[in-house]
Amino acid sequence: MGCCLIVAAVFFFFITLVVAWKGLEILRVCLPIFEDSKRNAMSSNDDVFIDMVMAKVDVDLPISQYEPRSMLKLPVHVVSRPKFPVVDYHNHFDSLQPPEVLKVMGRCGVEHVVNITMRVGQPVYDVLNRYATASKERLSAIGWMG
Repeated sequence: MGCCLIVAAVFFFFITLVVAWKGLEILRVCLPIFEDSKRNAMSSNDDVFIDMVMAKVDVDLPISQYEPRSMLKLPVHVVSRPKFPVVDYHNHFDSLQPPEVLKVMGRCGVEHVVNITMRVGQPVYDVLNRYATASKERLSAIGWMG
């Protein structure tokens, strides 16, 4: 479980770097435009930061053209099986049958899964029974609403 936390932390750190890098690229494009508008005497404040924040800039960057370039250069390590037992303690597998879930778990090295159902009434009990009878050692189910 510690490995998952480390992987998540590295992932979010990487995303932060990418967003920061893209922000710098946008600033590099916007600052000359801002400087031109400032030279045109549109500024009413003496504070350059406030002028920059209040400046209107036309930047056309559709999300479909957003292609961040990673500056992070590390060797690639393919992890096909986890080093330690994995427990997936929060998932929603109501649409899958337990044998399908067990097959995927086996391929990925997941030891135990906790299925959380959001169904109400009798369907909650059906899901709980379906998972309890399939494999008590590897599958659990929680019904939030019953």
